[in-house]
Amino acid sequence: MIIINKRPIKSFQPDIRSDGLRPTIGDRILLRLAPGKYRLDIDPAGFPPDWQAKIQALAVDVIPGSYTPVTIPMILSYTVSGVVTDTQGNAIPGAKVEAIETTQGTRRFSVTNGAGVYYLENLPQGNYKLEINGQLASNLKLEASSEPFQEMNLQQSGN
Repeated sequence: MIIINKRPIKSFQPDIRSDGLRPTIGDRILLRLAPGKYRLDIDPAGFPPDWQAKIQALAVDVIPGSYTPVTIPMILSYTVSGVVTDTQGNAIPGAKVEAIETTQGTRRFSVTNGAGVYYLENLPQGNYKLEINGQLASNLKLEASSEPFQEMNLQQSGN
């Protein structure tokens, strides 16, 4: 989850404190570090699937004789998965499924496997166009009340 000066956080013997609401996820980690400058790299693999860090790394200057709080800003993250089929209901392997955020134009894509399954992850809140091989297939709105994992089967329109 967090790497400090190229060393995993576990090597620093962290004291992980839970918020009491979700026992498997700590809301604070206490470390004893010598005064100095440290680089914190954020590894997204360690976060719950419905959260992601807004930053990838930061620098921290630990001051002697005090606590140095570090806040890592987090945002909700969503995953959308499903099967892409043709108009006859047959799965389409190798189709490019792309989620395009309508305001900023950011894109995430997936290529369907042999069973036609696509998997779009780490989508932030927003409005999206879902395209299959460059053709509009659906619209998607992700907001705070949306489920973090959604199944959405798509059908490619015939040409």
